[in-house]
Amino acid sequence: INDDARQSAEQGLMRYLQINTKAG
Repeated sequence: INDDARQSAEQGLMRYLQINTKAG
C-alpha cells in the first residue's frame, strides 16, 4: 500500500467515526 492510499483510508475512517459519533 502506498502512502496516498493509506492516507485516504485513514481520512475516510476518521470521517466515518466522526459522523457516527455525532449521529450517536
